[in-house]
Amino acid sequence: MDIALIVDKLVPGADYRRADDYAALVATWKDARPVPSLEEVTGAWPGVQQAEATKRLKESRRPSFAALVDAVADLGAGKTDKAVEIGSRRG
Repeated sequence: MDIALIVDKLVPGADYRRADDYAALVATWKDARPVPSLEEVTGAWPGVQQAEATKRLKESRRPSFAALVDAVADLGAGKTDKAVEIGSRRG
């Protein structure tokens, strides 16, 4: 469980020094807002994991989508080399 990542989602911009474990988070908490409870942190972890996985998936697809957009633009300009290359990768 990545406590720092979870805390950054639960309390954006929170002021703390360490989040190696929950005890370190509590001991180094400097923020005016209350430190999230251990239950809040552990309860938020599945959602944070899912959000991070979705983010990584979108980022990994971005270059392929950009190449497809470029190929379509080139096709519209009468250039077919990229469009043929993209099409050959799909099937």
